[in-house]
Amino acid sequence: MMKGLRSKGFAVVLMVALMWSVVVPMVSAEEQAKVINYISLGDSLAAGVTSDGELGDGYSDMVSAALNEKHLLGSFTKEFAYPGLTSQQVLETLDNPNLQEKLKSANVVTISSGANDFLNNVTMTENGPQFDMKKLIEIMYGVQTNLGQTIEAIHTINPTIDVYVMGYYFPYPHLLEKDKEPFIKLSKGLNQVLASAAAESGATYVSVFNEFGTDAKDLLPNPQNVHPNKEGYTKMTEAFLAAWEKNQHQTPPVYTDLPKDHWAFKEIMYLSELGMLKGKWEGEFQPSAGMTRAEAAMALVRLSGEGDIDLTDPGYSDVPKDHPAYPAIATLKSKGVFAEAPKFNPNQIITRAELSKVLVRGLEIPHNTSVVVPFPDVPSNHWGAEYIHTLSSYGIVKGYNDGEFKPRMTITRAEFSVMAYRLLQMN
Repeated sequence: MMKGLRSKGFAVVLMVALMWSVVVPMVSAEEQAKVINYISLGDSLAAGVTSDGELGDGYSDMVSAALNEKHLLGSFTKEFAYPGLTSQQVLETLDNPNLQEKLKSANVVTISSGANDFLNNVTMTENGPQFDMKKLIEIMYGVQTNLGQTIEAIHTINPTIDVYVMGYYFPYPHLLEKDKEPFIKLSKGLNQVLASAAAESGATYVSVFNEFGTDAKDLLPNPQNVHPNKEGYTKMTEAFLAAWEKNQHQTPPVYTDLPKDHWAFKEIMYLSELGMLKGKWEGEFQPSAGMTRAEAAMALVRLSGEGDIDLTDPGYSDVPKDHPAYPAIATLKSKGVFAEAPKFNPNQIITRAELSKVLVRGLEIPHNTSVVVPFPDVPSNHWGAEYIHTLSSYGIVKGYNDGEFKPRMTITRAEFSVMAYRLLQMN
């Protein structure tokens, strides 16, 4: 991770490769079928660089130890993980014949990739880190493309392997609060790219941003080093194990009201299997039912890969703290997605215009003003024109056969699924 901020002493770490180790516990025939051969790929987080700049036990070492305690570990290696690797260089490690052979017999791989693409464009100054924003779109596109190709290449070598993409924490907790905001947005943006690439490529995204928060000086104690200490790596380990445990017990949903020839079947099942959408009732998705404001808020938070951090009461009298959508609504309210009002109306069906605003603001989609809004019923002075315009220009929303957008019409759960699916496919 983060080549541009590490000391020259890290050059030595680049030459370190750990030997392939095998643990053969005494297990039953049933347990033997569950034995895990684990490979950790990626940058310095995958290699285990610590807050003091030394190569030690990182999250992958702790994951292997936890699996070993469960008598599930067959083998583990992080010998192909190196500090400083960009997403392109992580992809290039798959050209190594030795790695290819080990991937063939592995069944779990974790990837830490993408942070150096950003941080190689960070310059440390007397006033703190500075980022070249002109390169942002190019960097994001490169990370998403390279990570997607990395996962695809791994699945080409071993179609049945489970791939986990590790998210990143906020690396600058020692900055003054007034200087943090642009880097918080960059961190969240990187994680959204990683989550999208993972979802599109059939991998599992492991979020760690919320586990650290934006003031984790206790987990990142060295202001001159962006790597975590043992406690920080423990947080990452716990996040991975939670995602892994969830996958062990997760089965694809079956909806009795969703035939395979339904026009949105592919999109609904894709999002359901990722856990981003859930059935309305037990065994039913209810694709034609309206999407409530509360459901849209919860789905949007899952889609963004964000969660609740230091929640502030949104102040809606009809959204008590025990409401299932309270964390999502509070999170989005703090981001300015939802406006100040006495009530939120969580059970009210959201309209096409309202959802357009929520998606653009909640996912921080760059406004595209180069194309004229093609809908005759959305004039330029319509309150939702800029949001509808943006989504339309990216192909996320489309009009009806009569050419109108119908901004006041409510959104169904199937329509929301198609829009969310298109967002995940967007580069």
